[in-house]
Parts: sequence; C-alpha cells; structure tokens
Amino acid sequence: MAQASVDGVFKKTATSNTNNIVSISVDGVASVPNDLAIVTAGGFNFVNFAGQAPDASWTALGGAFEKILSAAGALTVAQALSGSFTAAQLLVLFKTVPGQTPGFTIRGSGTGGSVLASNPTTFTPAAGSSLLWMCCQVAQFPNTTSFASDGGLSWVLLANVGTDDGQTHPISMLMWYAENVPANPVTLRLNVVNGGTWRLVEISNLLFASLRLLASLGVGI
Repeated sequence: MAQASVDGVFKKTATSNTNNIVSISVDGVASVPNDLAIVTAGGFNFVNFAGQAPDASWTALGGAFEKILSAAGALTVAQALSGSFTAAQLLVLFKTVPGQTPGFTIRGSGTGGSVLASNPTTFTPAAGSSLLWMCCQVAQFPNTTSFASDGGLSWVLLANVGTDDGQTHPISMLMWYAENVPANPVTLRLNVVNGGTWRLVEISNLLFASLRLLASLGVGI
C-alpha cells in the first residue's frame, strides 16, 4: 500500500576490497517544498560503522539525521564514514503539514538481537502521527524481516537494501513505516536476522491527506 506522506525513497550501496570507503552519497528529488528529509548510512569496518552528519544543518535523530528542505528539487546528501569494505545509505523524504514543524519521539532503540521491541513495551502514539523503524545491520545481508507484533497497524517496508563484497563484509539497512496511526495502545516487536543498530521513531505533522481533508479534521491547518 502506498503511503501518501512519503515523497521519495532513495538508496545507495558501495563496496571496496581495500577498506577505503570513506564517504557515501545518495541523490534524491523533493517534489514539493518543506519536505522532511531523514538520512542514515553505515559501513562495515569492524569498529565504527555509523555515517556522520552531512553538514551542520542536519540534526541528529538517534543514529540518523533529519532536516527540513525549504525548496523542491534535486539534492545530493553525502556522509563521511570510517574506512569501510562495504557501505549503504538510505534517504527518505516525507511531506509535511504546511506551517507545522515535525516532532520526534524515540519509541525504542538498541543494538543486536533478532527481535526488536518498542520501549516501553506498550505505548500510545498521538493520533495522526507516523512511526518509522530504522535498522542498520553490519555483518548481515540479505536480511529477512517481519513483525512478531505489528500493533494492528498498516506497515510498509520502505527499504531493505544492502551489499556484500564476497569476503564476509556484508551490510544491510531497512526501514518500516506506518502513517496516520490512531491513538491506541500498541505493542511492537520486529523480527530481523541481526538487529544491528536500530531505533523506532514517532513523527508528528506529516502530510498524509489532502489539505482540504486535514482542515475538515482540524489537523494542523
């Protein structure tokens, strides 16, 4: 099922037999102004695999980075890495409610494991908010994933991307997304092969419907 608030999902992978990937960049296109951009990257190098902030205009978001894009059009987002054998990067653009700033609440985070769980185990999201699950798995590709408990929500797998250089240096990244969720208690558990580094984020003020419908609902207009 398509997600109305998603303006685009853009992916990039890279491999090197000599452990010399020191940056990765992905190209994207925003179709409208004021998109929320979320980017995350990782590289396999046995020590520090997290991608760095593209620049000072991006704000950290639990291992990822976010920014409001003031204008529509093409963009390239580059992130520095420690020297890596393999690397992957994901950029997702979300439409936002005009005049409203997206808010973020971390609903779970951690490293490792094959079953990732929300924290607290049961929580109540705000009505009309959206949930984004991001996971970077070093030493795992491909990665199978499914919900052990989806909270009764309609989830879409935005991305499950990765690469392997054929020399046991695999890496993969995935994102699950549910938009416009109700204010009902949910218990969320996600199955993965290797949990890597992950976080579950609740995001407010994303544009999941037409402006006319939002106005009739009294949401953000």
